[in-house]
Amino acid sequence: MGACARNKHECLNNHESSTHRYLSLNYKTTDFADVAKDMDLVLDTMGGEILEKSLDVVKKGGRLVSIAGEPNAEKAKTNGITAESLWLNPNGKQLAELGDLMEKGEVKSHIGHTFPLTEKGLHEAHDLSATHHAKGKIVITIQ
Repeated sequence: MGACARNKHECLNNHESSTHRYLSLNYKTTDFADVAKDMDLVLDTMGGEILEKSLDVVKKGGRLVSIAGEPNAEKAKTNGITAESLWLNPNGKQLAELGDLMEKGEVKSHIGHTFPLTEKGLHEAHDLSATHHAKGKIVITIQ
């Protein structure tokens, strides 16, 4: 399941395969907690109320990982799930491995917007990021 975007046409993952179902939903009109149930894994990037609700959609034995907040350990234990916060630390070896995978085409990144490394460009990139509606990566270019 992928919960994303203001309308289903803006979602990157809106398809079905033999092993997975990707359901796009409009988060302005549909609460993901009403339709998402028994998830093996939830990746939280918003924190707050979204993080709290995410604890209730993970199935027993499943996992919740947040990059935007600290999950409620007591509720996670009560629900029988593993919940943790993950903060990224730079690791040159891992970044080099990731670069190799990208060069081989095994890992792909979606670049949604590029901005020049100027005061105006940085302000525009920051403003877009603050909306939480950027589609793909925001890249700052150096010329």
